Amino acid sequence: MKVNAKNRNRRLRKKLRVDEYQELGFDIGFKLDDKSSDEQVDAFMNTFFSEAIEPQGLGFGGEGDTLWHGLICTQKLGKCTEENRTNVEKWLTDNGATAVSVSELYDVWWAE
Repeated sequence: MKVNAKNRNRRLRKKLRVDEYQELGFDIGFKLDDKSSDEQVDAFMNTFFSEAIEPQGLGFGGEGDTLWHGLICTQKLGKCTEENRTNVEKWLTDNGATAVSVSELYDVWWAE
């Protein structure tokens, strides 16, 4: 569903999360070694959050064990950038994740 924000007041644009209130994010997927222990997976994810997610002001919602998938968006109202996508993908690849996939940016509220 595409939302037309033409002629909407500020309050309504904010409620609908369009125009200046639009939020862009991206999906990620990656795989860790199947032989990874729970402690190794926890350590990897903790480092991922502290080095790749939080310094960019991003948030991650997802699930996994050795195969992960989820959504990345900003912690505050805002839009992820191409640089955010590139940084996350590079970090995952440089730190041992395989089968890394990163989607294009999309509107996290009005994705079709």
